[in-house]
Amino acid sequence: MLVLIFFMGSFIGIRTLNNHNQAKITKIAGFNYPYKYPDYPNEKRLNSYVDFLKTQNTSPKDYVLDLFNKYDVVILQESYHGESTQWDLITEIVQDPVFIDKVGHVFSEYGSAMHQDKIDRFLNTKFENDTVLEQETAILMDYMTGGFFYFIKHLNVLNNSLSDSIKIMHHYCDIIDWDYFSTFSRVDLSKTKLNRDSLMAQVTIDWYKKQVSENKRHKCLVVTNTRHSFGYAGGMDKVKNTKGLPRFTSGNQGQYIWEQIPEKTANVMFVKYISSRIFVLPLIQPIHFGKWEKSFALNGNKPLGFNLEDTPFGNDHFDAKYARGANNQLNYSDIYTGLVFYKPHSNLRFSYHPYRKFAIEQEAIRKGITDSLLIQKKTRFASNETYSSNFKEAGYINFFPILFYVILGILNIFLYLIYLILKITKQKNA
Repeated sequence: MLVLIFFMGSFIGIRTLNNHNQAKITKIAGFNYPYKYPDYPNEKRLNSYVDFLKTQNTSPKDYVLDLFNKYDVVILQESYHGESTQWDLITEIVQDPVFIDKVGHVFSEYGSAMHQDKIDRFLNTKFENDTVLEQETAILMDYMTGGFFYFIKHLNVLNNSLSDSIKIMHHYCDIIDWDYFSTFSRVDLSKTKLNRDSLMAQVTIDWYKKQVSENKRHKCLVVTNTRHSFGYAGGMDKVKNTKGLPRFTSGNQGQYIWEQIPEKTANVMFVKYISSRIFVLPLIQPIHFGKWEKSFALNGNKPLGFNLEDTPFGNDHFDAKYARGANNQLNYSDIYTGLVFYKPHSNLRFSYHPYRKFAIEQEAIRKGITDSLLIQKKTRFASNETYSSNFKEAGYINFFPILFYVILGILNIFLYLIYLILKITKQKNA
C-alpha cells in the first residue's frame, strides 16, 4: 500500500505542476483532452519573439535552399512520422531549379539501404500512366505516410523531365527492412549490438567522401525524424559535455554526420509538439508550453525559416527532452542551426497512400510467400484507396500512466488481500 501511495502521490504532484503551465479548463487530472491545447496565456512575454518574426521574410523553402550556399549537408528534421504536409515542403525544395542545379541528392531515414537498387531503378523509369506509376511506387516499400509516398512519386515525374546528368538521386539510409514482409525489424535490432544511428549516418558519410574524392557534386539534403536530426550547432564540445542527456547529446544520426563533416553540416528543425518525461510519466506538449506556437500565430502563421543563433527562439533552453525530464543548460541554437515554420499544428495532415493491398499481394508473389494466413493478416486492414485527415497524433491522451497506476493499484489490493487472508488464517490456527 505504501508503494501505491508513493506512486499516486508522485503522479498527482507532477500532473498538478503541469497544470500550472497550461490552462486547467482543458485538463482532467493533468491529462489533455484529445487534440486541445490552450493558447500561451501571457502575450506580453512574447513581444520579443513576435517583434523578431516581423523582421523575417524568408520562406521555409528559400531558407533551406540558401543554406546550401554555405553548407554541403543540410539535415532537415521530419517533425512527425506519418505527417504529410512537411513532405509537401520537401517536395517544393527538391523541385526547385536551385536544388536541381546545386544539390541533386536526398537521403531519408525511410527505406532500407539494402534495397537501394530498387529506388535507383524506379527513379530512372518512365511508366505508361499514373495508375501504373502509383502501383509501382506502392510496391517499392511499406510507407508510414502518404506524404513520403507522394514525394517519391513526384520525384519520378520530375526525373522524367530532366536530362540524365541532373536527375535527382534518392538514397535510403535505414538498416531496418521497410518491406511489407520485413526480414529485419526494430525488434531484431534491439537484440543486436548494431548502432542504428551510426549506420544510417555512415551511408551519407561514405557517399559524401566518395563524391568529394571523385570531384562530383556532393551537396545533399538529409531528412530524418526527431532526435536523429540533433546536431552540434553550438559546438561539439559544449553539447557533448552537457550532463543529464547523454543519449541525446551524442550518438544521433545527425551528430555522427556532424563529427565527420563538421564545417559543412547544418541542421534545421520544424516547430512541433514535443514528448518529454518527468519521472516515468510522458508529457506531450508544445515547445515551451506553447510560447513558440502562439508567437507564430500572432504573426499570422506566416511560413518562415531563419537561423536560430542570437534569436529569442534560439536562446530558449532546449526543452525537447525525451528521457527522465533531465534539466540541461543547452539552448535550441546549440542543437540546431535553424528553424522552419511551415503550418500551424491545426493544419497538419495525415494521409494513406493508394494500392497498399496491391503492393502487399505483389510482394508476396515476388518473394514466393504462400502462407495465406500471413498474407491475410497483412492485407486485413490494407486498401487500394487513399484518404487524408487532420493530423492529431500529438494531441492524443497518453493512457499509459493511467493503465500503469490501475494495474499497480489492482496488484496492491491483491497483495493486501493475500496478507489479510494469511493473517486471519494464522490467528485461527493460534
